[in-house]
Amino acid sequence: MGPYDPFAEVEQTFVYFGSQKTFLSTNNMFYTRPVVNASGLHYFTDIQPQTTNTMRISQASDFAEEVETLQPMDQFAIYSTLSFPVSTDILPKVHSLWKNATSTLALAHPNITSVLTFQSIPPPPQVNAPQNSLGFAPGSTPHENIVLALFSFYWPDATDSTSVDSVAKSLVMSVQQLVGEEIKFKYLNYAAAWQDPIGSYGGGAA
Repeated sequence: MGPYDPFAEVEQTFVYFGSQKTFLSTNNMFYTRPVVNASGLHYFTDIQPQTTNTMRISQASDFAEEVETLQPMDQFAIYSTLSFPVSTDILPKVHSLWKNATSTLALAHPNITSVLTFQSIPPPPQVNAPQNSLGFAPGSTPHENIVLALFSFYWPDATDSTSVDSVAKSLVMSVQQLVGEEIKFKYLNYAAAWQDPIGSYGGGAA
C-alpha cells in the first residue's frame, strides 16, 4: 500500500457477468490535477494485462457520462455496504467471500450481475471547519486507513428478488463477522433497506 495522495482516488471493482459467465476487474481512477501518468496512481496503471484503458485529462461530466454508459439497464438491483480498516490481508478475504456468494447465486440465477467495489472515504473537514454529520471527528484520517466495500447485484426477473436479497444479507453478515464492528459508518448511497446508515453516523448526526 502506497502513501496517501490527496489528489488521487481509486475505485477498484470486481464484476461477474452471468450472461458471459465471466469475472472481470476494473479500476476507476481519478486525479484532480491535470497530470499525465500521476505517480499516485501507478500501482494501478502498471497492472497488466489491460483490455481497455480510457485514461485521459477531461472534465468531470465527461467521466460521469462514461460511467453511466456501463451501468446495467432495466434490471432489479440491491446495494449494501460496509466500512472497515484497510489492510492487504483483509481485502482478499472480503473478495473471496463475495466471489463465493456470487458463484452460489450464479448456479440458480444464470443472468445475475454481481459487483464488489473497494472505495476510499473522503477526508473529514479540518478541526476549525464546521463539524460534519458522518461520524468522523475533525482530525481523524478515514481517508488513509478505512475502506468502503460496496456490494451490488442486478437481475432481470422479479421472481428472483427474494433469493438474491437473502444472499446479499448473508454476504454482508459474513463480511461483517470477518472485519469486525470497529467502524460503524455505512455509506448512505449504497446502504440496503435493511441497513441503518443514519444510525451509523452517531446519535448527534440525525
